[in-house]
Amino acid sequence: MIFTRAYKEQWSLTNKLSFRFLFSYCVLYAFSGLLNALWNSPIHWIAKNIFSITRDFSSKGYGSGDTTYQYLLIVLLFFIALLSTLIWSIVDAKRASYNNMNYGFLVFLRIVLVYYLLVYGIIKVFHIQMIPPTYSQLIQPLGEMSPMRLAWVFMGFSKGYSMFAGGMEVLAALLLISRRTQTLGAMVAVAVMTQVFIMNLCFDIPVKLFSFHLLAFSCIVLLSDFNRFFSFLFLNKTPKEVSIYPKRNKEATKVIPIVKIAVVSLFIWFFSSTSVSRSERFMERLNPYMAGIWQVNSFKKNTETDISSNDDDKRWKNLVVSYKGAMGIQMMNDSIVYYKTKIDTIAKSIVFSKDSIDSKFDYRLSNEQRLFLRGIINKDTLEIELNRKTKQDFLLTSRGFHWINEYPLNK
Repeated sequence: MIFTRAYKEQWSLTNKLSFRFLFSYCVLYAFSGLLNALWNSPIHWIAKNIFSITRDFSSKGYGSGDTTYQYLLIVLLFFIALLSTLIWSIVDAKRASYNNMNYGFLVFLRIVLVYYLLVYGIIKVFHIQMIPPTYSQLIQPLGEMSPMRLAWVFMGFSKGYSMFAGGMEVLAALLLISRRTQTLGAMVAVAVMTQVFIMNLCFDIPVKLFSFHLLAFSCIVLLSDFNRFFSFLFLNKTPKEVSIYPKRNKEATKVIPIVKIAVVSLFIWFFSSTSVSRSERFMERLNPYMAGIWQVNSFKKNTETDISSNDDDKRWKNLVVSYKGAMGIQMMNDSIVYYKTKIDTIAKSIVFSKDSIDSKFDYRLSNEQRLFLRGIINKDTLEIELNRKTKQDFLLTSRGFHWINEYPLNK
């Protein structure tokens, strides 16, 4: 195999070439995000002269990891790695093996995997990567959701499932830390990252390139012990004992585990405490005053008693309160216009703000279930009566868990 945890005096030419290329590419990719300024010019040259891409594109991504820039970056890194392999092979042609560098490379990949698996795992455990469905999402028609939004609602709906998925990522990270358990950790990481990568593919989530590389890193670590786990899992043979290289002296054997435990514990503590703080802020935002879907019962505009429900772009259908400091007005055509809001509970007023224009409404709340609004928006005087609908009024968010089901509730 290309990578092995055992010492080999002589590597084959194929193994050396493969190692040089994979080492070059993986290290370049891992640090590519820190060198965006360096890649910018060559990437735009490749886009114009090789792929005839004339439109403008950015390196920022704005939340997407599958941009034109990122795909071209992969092409650039691939050819840099090929060139590096060629030069390396000429300069270092007489070297028999790369045992020490191979060990360092595997440690590097494990560090990268441990970092990202812990980061993404912890935020899933605390249920802040995919949050519970908001009121806006509950009234959004399923057919109007993007595949990514559907995946986010699916994952965010169940805190237990989110914690399980995150827990498996954390488990993989913890197992990858020690040399004794790194193969088992790599097996768990391959399983976890395969699920993540396939989900990104099937739900068009724009983290395909990044998740694929984490999966590839996991596979490389696993392949370093390929013969042993293949013999055990597929050939039903007892794996041969292998002397893991390099051997550590007694002092290193005692000190290194302590350092690992201290660093990882500090890392987990930091991200857990940060996640707890973020979770509290999320919950505060997701439980605002007057949270819910306020369904319009009566709608008066100017002198009209109740304008036609066919006036889709003017008549309100629902007032949606999902987040603190914001409200959405859903029209009869189901389009939603979002406003920043300030509620004065003393003066009983709500100020709707959009595009630097403020609209003030007086409100009256009756038994937390009925809302009366009166004010001016877009030069129209409105008087509106609304009834409240909470998450307990939706089957999805009120169904709960049942050990016993005489019949499946599939509706």
